[in-house]
Amino acid sequence: MNDKTKQEWLDGMSIDEVFTNDDGFVPVSDQKLLKTSPLTFKAGLYKTYRVFGGREEGGWWYNRSQRIQIYNKEFKTLTGARAWSLDEQVRVDKEMNEPRGYEADIYSVLGEYKFTVEWGKPEELTEFIPLEVPFYH
Repeated sequence: MNDKTKQEWLDGMSIDEVFTNDDGFVPVSDQKLLKTSPLTFKAGLYKTYRVFGGREEGGWWYNRSQRIQIYNKEFKTLTGARAWSLDEQVRVDKEMNEPRGYEADIYSVLGEYKFTVEWGKPEELTEFIPLEVPFYH
């Protein structure tokens, strides 16, 4: 496809390239779908902690996040949501995580939880992320 027929999407990403869904990255070829179903993105504040997943291979852990709030912001591009969320994470780290010291380091034996800013489509910002315990393969 030449540049004259290319419709820009997500701050420079062509509509013919990719956008994310629950399975990861998928190709988008139907421009009508995007025109009739505009995507919006939101951000939420979460309390993230480590959870024991199972005894396989000597035991394994995973991160689990519980939603505290959804920010009153809406983004029309994935890039915009990501950029705002990264800036907000810097603020959250400075004001909410750093004062708690080692307790905010969830990878430490002494760590408890940390506050994280998650972003995505509104339906992805569920009360818990992930919703179900991951399955060990």
